Amino acid sequence: RRNLKEGSHSDSVLSLAWNWEYRNVLASGSADKTLKVWDLESLKCVNTLTHHEDKVQAVTWNPTESQVIASGGVCRGVFPCC
Repeated sequence: RRNLKEGSHSDSVLSLAWNWEYRNVLASGSADKTLKVWDLESLKCVNTLTHHEDKVQAVTWNPTESQVIASGGVCRGVFPCC
């Protein structure tokens, strides 16, 4: 049995994206249908987005607006998130 850190994904991580402006911020998309935003200085999940109906296969930060992230998943949905 795995010991997961609080806020961790409950299934495989399928995608990662570094924030180009805030280098301590990382986004992860998972087979658990969530997108999580991590603060690597505190080593904590700071936001969990649950709008996907299936696996989150892609995450990317907007190249001109560093607070905006988009995600895509198996459900064929592409979601811009702020």
